[in-house]
Amino acid sequence: MGARWPLHDAALMLAVVAVVTTAAAAAAAGSAGETTAVVVGAAKCGDCGRKNMDAEAAFKGLKVAIKCKNGSSDEYESKAVGDLDGTGAFAVPLDAGVLRGGGGCVAQLHSAASNGPCPGQEPSRDNMYGYG
Repeated sequence: MGARWPLHDAALMLAVVAVVTTAAAAAAAGSAGETTAVVVGAAKCGDCGRKNMDAEAAFKGLKVAIKCKNGSSDEYESKAVGDLDGTGAFAVPLDAGVLRGGGGCVAQLHSAASNGPCPGQEPSRDNMYGYG
């Protein structure tokens, strides 16, 4: 069996409301005119109510990694990482240059303890978001 995340069988699922929104702010390290995208979304604790668990405690220590396909390969690379707030919401800035390849990105929950993906968070076509 793989590594278990802190809340055992709590079914934290990344809601596929992750959306890429382009912001008009210039990237600090980029050239003039370079824009930044922000990936926004929310995770949901599917078992918290049934197992009488506090959702805020379930999100504590979790991070969300934005992974994008690497060129023509089917492999995903982590491009940005952000924290979840107490409600499971996140907003992760992403260099807009990452989006130019057109390969697609996913938001993936990561355990702070292992710095790896939580079980069941492998990238798939179902949770991939696009951009234009």
